[in-house]
Amino acid sequence: MFERFTDRTRDVMALANREAIDRNHPSVGTEHVLLALVNFKREGVGAHVLKTIVGDLSNVRTELEKSMTPGGQKIEMEKLPLSSEAKNLITDAEEEARSMDHNYVGTEHILLGFLHQPGSIAADVLTNLGISQDQLRKGVRDMLGASRYEISICRAGGVISLREWQAAVAATRGVRLRSGNVSITNPKTGEVISIPNSDADAELFLAERDRWVPAFRWCPSTGEIVFALTHEFSKPDSALAKTARQLALHLGAQLIGERREIYK
Repeated sequence: MFERFTDRTRDVMALANREAIDRNHPSVGTEHVLLALVNFKREGVGAHVLKTIVGDLSNVRTELEKSMTPGGQKIEMEKLPLSSEAKNLITDAEEEARSMDHNYVGTEHILLGFLHQPGSIAADVLTNLGISQDQLRKGVRDMLGASRYEISICRAGGVISLREWQAAVAATRGVRLRSGNVSITNPKTGEVISIPNSDADAELFLAERDRWVPAFRWCPSTGEIVFALTHEFSKPDSALAKTARQLALHLGAQLIGERREIYK
């Protein structure tokens, strides 16, 4: 489940497991993950972004402790299962990472995943502290220096299923589903990590470079296809623009920007 996680993110999840065990809770919930994120000694991007918004992470700790219910019998297990909300958190964090073209899941992606779980303890704590998803997203982008603008291939009549997306890719020239693994190197340690591609990601063939490049991503949470608005898209005859329009045509969908503007 944690194949794409950075070492720091794995350590945060391990600490979340310990936080749950210490409180005699039967599973790891979003509250334990958030508590681990703010308690972890090697502060990551997620905790740093949160600190810039709330000022003092002790405020988050205090609210979390007040929101947790007392545990029951002493937990003897060393590895606790994830709650359904925590499992969804992991899925949403992975989706956030893909939306930013990151081949890893960092603490910043975990942070962005919390508010995808309305009604969870972590989401309630962050909301009660006056923290919005827009604030978190802006904080992460500012921290990472990211400023990409995205366009979605979406359909007014409903979501686009994975099967429909795969069929549209198969029917469109110059685009294919990504296969094999992606290798990334940790710049500090030199460690090479092999990460399996998602069967929802697609790449575009650029004739001028004679190579395939990552381009489109199907989002299971929204049923939309997302790609980055680049200079190439502004050229009507570019491979990206033509392929995006063809995919939208196959899917009976439209090209819509983040501000809900429609691209023809």
